[in-house]
Amino acid sequence: MKTLLGVCVSLSIIGGCSSIPNNNIAGGYIEAYKSITAYFMPSQAADIFTIQQIQNIPYASMLLTIGKGSPGLVILESKVVNNNTWVSADGIYFMLNRGRIVKVQGLENNLVDFRSSLEDITAVNNNIYKSYYSFDNPELYNLEVSNNILYQGEEIVDLFIGKKKLYLYKETIENDFLAWKEDNFFWVDDDGFVWKSIQHISPLLPPIKYEVTKKPI
Repeated sequence: MKTLLGVCVSLSIIGGCSSIPNNNIAGGYIEAYKSITAYFMPSQAADIFTIQQIQNIPYASMLLTIGKGSPGLVILESKVVNNNTWVSADGIYFMLNRGRIVKVQGLENNLVDFRSSLEDITAVNNNIYKSYYSFDNPELYNLEVSNNILYQGEEIVDLFIGKKKLYLYKETIENDFLAWKEDNFFWVDDDGFVWKSIQHISPLLPPIKYEVTKKPI
């Protein structure tokens, strides 16, 4: 138990960061991540969890899948206003703002910046607006993308933690120059919290799917 308490203290200190952390912080956090998940899931494979095990971890968490890969558990590293930064066991960081992925670190083609005049995806229906994406490998800054969000209706969604009544929004993104056109999906509750999403963040990457298993406080 003393070891676990030490891990909790480490996570709390690191969790005070305001942005995606540097490599030194990442190294310490990953070790803490491995220690705490090993404590609560000593006999489980890396990609197999139970609801009780996830609820016992004293941190917000979600299951995240890149392309056709297996779901992996990611844990909330920091929360600053509307920016939530999540980290995986292999050191990949995702920053979400109101459910939208706005920064990624640790992939082959990282999203380093996302800007849009629209903050709340539930505030627009069938109106086109612009957003701007920036990437690091290869470097591409302020790629202009047209966005159109359509409300799809109410659904009872079977989440990992149980069934929830959620509202589905489909966002079509398009850039004619790169011939990039994809659909993103957001499942939102009555409070505007995004519990589940499928998002395309780069023309060079497969879709990223996440599902919140323990909501940030």
